Amino acid sequence: MKHIKLFTSMCLTALLVSLAGCNPWKDDTQLKDARYGQPLSETLAAQSQLSEFVAMVEAAGYTDILKKAASMTVFAPVNGQIPSIDKSDTEAVKAWVENHISVMEYYTDANGDLTLNGETISHIQMFNGKYADITKSMIQQGNIPASNGVIHILGESIPYRLTILDYINSINEYFEQVECINYFTEKVMDKEKSVQTGLDPKTGQPIYDTVWVEKNTFLEQYPLDDEHGSFTLVLLKQEPIDAIKAKYGKYMVQPDSLQTLIDISTEVTRDMVFPYFTLEEDGRYPDCNDVLVDLNPADIESSYKASNGMVYIMKDASVRIYENKIKTTYIEGEDFVETYDAQDAWFVRSRSNYARGGYDIMLKAQTSWTHTWFNYYPEKDSTATLTKTATYNDGDQTSYLLSKTNNAYAKYNPLMYSCSYNLYWVTYNDLSSQYYTIPAVDGVTQRVLKTAGDTVEITDDNRNWPITQEQKLLISFPGSPVLRYSSGAVHNNFSDYACFASAVLAGDATEHQIVRYRLVDTNNTSSSATYHYFLLDVPYDGKPDAFGDATTLICPAYGNATFFVAGTVRNTDKNAGMVFLDYIKLVPLVDVND
Repeated sequence: MKHIKLFTSMCLTALLVSLAGCNPWKDDTQLKDARYGQPLSETLAAQSQLSEFVAMVEAAGYTDILKKAASMTVFAPVNGQIPSIDKSDTEAVKAWVENHISVMEYYTDANGDLTLNGETISHIQMFNGKYADITKSMIQQGNIPASNGVIHILGESIPYRLTILDYINSINEYFEQVECINYFTEKVMDKEKSVQTGLDPKTGQPIYDTVWVEKNTFLEQYPLDDEHGSFTLVLLKQEPIDAIKAKYGKYMVQPDSLQTLIDISTEVTRDMVFPYFTLEEDGRYPDCNDVLVDLNPADIESSYKASNGMVYIMKDASVRIYENKIKTTYIEGEDFVETYDAQDAWFVRSRSNYARGGYDIMLKAQTSWTHTWFNYYPEKDSTATLTKTATYNDGDQTSYLLSKTNNAYAKYNPLMYSCSYNLYWVTYNDLSSQYYTIPAVDGVTQRVLKTAGDTVEITDDNRNWPITQEQKLLISFPGSPVLRYSSGAVHNNFSDYACFASAVLAGDATEHQIVRYRLVDTNNTSSSATYHYFLLDVPYDGKPDAFGDATTLICPAYGNATFFVAGTVRNTDKNAGMVFLDYIKLVPLVDVND
């Protein structure tokens, strides 16, 4: 109602000061007649079949407005179509009259359709701020001209419609969704209108003559109270609500049981808000969050056409979990929440030729890597090593040793459910400097270790061998102590003894699964006295624990997790290691039958 009152007040002010206006139809001979010079109020009074409407206009006090205001359209129902309203109830009469006047001029075309600026339109905003659907079948006679607007005679009255929010709050029946929406209403201080009157002598804090306003965070996201909105809301009976809540509850576990109940109820309520549609066929309908909801018109118990959409009260609906409510999600590298490096060494790169979304990120740093290969001599085989130092440069070969920070990270806060996940990412090291060359030995077979247990023979065609791009993913679960950085170490990783990581050859732009690696005292992170910095060549042994196994991560709680993407930091000091990230992919392992 606040929106309506504000709109009406603004319109009334504008109309009273706009006593003359440009009318593009003044030169149209089809609209000229003997009464063209008369204002709307007099033109209406001259139509005998509109006498009841004229009486309503007079009772509302709008006769003078229709005489002086410019550029209006009046939709006037014929006698016999006026609802029974007590004319002494001025507010009720005004509400009805305002629902039949628009501050824009609409004319019917040769087909009888209403138009505005040459475009056909039927969804028209009225003087009270509400929208009405007016079709040509409702118009008995159109384009009756007046000096300050136009009149269309209707064969029926325009229904006064509540907003979706007003309607659901008027229903004399309990619905959990309505309770949930109103739960988010709170009074907050209007800082602009509140006036400081002094200081509290005990605390020194300001004292205000406080102006309070209502705020509802649910309605800020889904404005069911806004006349300009266009939504469809499905209200469910308690039995289907409970069934959906039970299904959601498996995947929304939290330490705080009360918060769990609130969040589950909120999610169900959110998932029953849709972009405007009318339910006419059995099917799966996308809600405002692109969750598909199974709806059948046979389950409709009642419906209401609101001024800003539709409300259906239904006895059944369902939502699939698998790849619907809980989907595979992508975390784009460039969408970090924050980065940490003492020299601001993180760089968003445009990579439209391969990157998902057109961008990736990298940590500008220096990497030092020791490479081992095998020389097979006739007398005795041996291993050989080569140390390669690769440094980021900006294209003009100027070196930048920007990242000298152990565990420099990019931070993300993905929403996760209480279920298992497989994790994947693309970490494309596309820099030409990320290769080393194995020197040839005449008459000796040489092999390089490609992956664990796998060697490749070196020939003149493949002596330039890519270095291995190593980086790790540190995680703190929703509701657990959040990852934090201190003195070169990251605290609160989900495990002191393992993290998720990958080792990918430079030049490889394909997606790789992130797996668990074991940590030791000189490796990565820990909350213990001996911090863990480095990643060893030791994959996790695969034994399941509370966090999953070698390839699976078990998230114990619903909410926003914290991810740090960081280098493995084999060498301390300046060789902190480069990091590349196009995206992280989270694949939820939920029951396909849910």
